[in-house]
Amino acid sequence: MPKIINRHSIYNVDTRWNSAYNIIEQFLELLNKYTQFVDKHLAVKCLLPTEREIIALQQLAFVLKPFKTITLKVLEFQPSLACTLEQYWDLNAELKAVINGKGSYALIDQTLQNAFKVEYKKFIKYRDLLAEIPMVYAAHIINPRC
Repeated sequence: MPKIINRHSIYNVDTRWNSAYNIIEQFLELLNKYTQFVDKHLAVKCLLPTEREIIALQQLAFVLKPFKTITLKVLEFQPSLACTLEQYWDLNAELKAVINGKGSYALIDQTLQNAFKVEYKKFIKYRDLLAEIPMVYAAHIINPRC
């Protein structure tokens, strides 16, 4: 497969949604090449995801993309306390939209919504810890950009 011989998985950290998103996006981008390879090497056909699994990967990539965008936004600059608070609000809104199947997430599979419900509980734990620190809210109010 000459066009992809020098390509490697885009990987960062197991626990980051960006790594999962990058790997899924790269797989979907190269799906035609993988399919061509499998068609020529039937012994590895079992390694190619099924159509249902590919749809699940497409949905997961769709859901993870905004989270990657939020993460990259934070990494662009040295985040202040005020900006951090805004990112938590954005994450909260995005997670709720996924869980409740609102807006562009209306067609997301229930299994994916349920997985995000589990992770939302972890998010709430950290969000609530942040809420116990009045300095974060004070910084947000004092920040002239807000």
